[in-house]
Amino acid sequence: MSHIFISYARKNTKVVSQFVESLRTQDFIVWQDISNISAGEAWRSAIYSAIDQAEIVLIFWTAAALASTVVNEEIDHALSQGKHIIPVWLEKEVVSL
Repeated sequence: MSHIFISYARKNTKVVSQFVESLRTQDFIVWQDISNISAGEAWRSAIYSAIDQAEIVLIFWTAAALASTVVNEEIDHALSQGKHIIPVWLEKEVVSL
């Protein structure tokens, strides 16, 4: 099943979760770690599997995301899988991707 994978820095959880909820109310299938990884589940493999199944990867881009090792690993994996990546800039000062 195709879906949208959400990549973001934890610091931005509140604003990203609002965006995700808006997508879900429009009937998009959205994968976000805080709602799709179960307690005790191997989180890294769950993330990679979700990226593999995603049609689109939305990256919520901020200074915190730029500094996040996990966000950068998600981007690298998405690129290696040929995924469509759409950056969503939450801070205008962060311009490099």
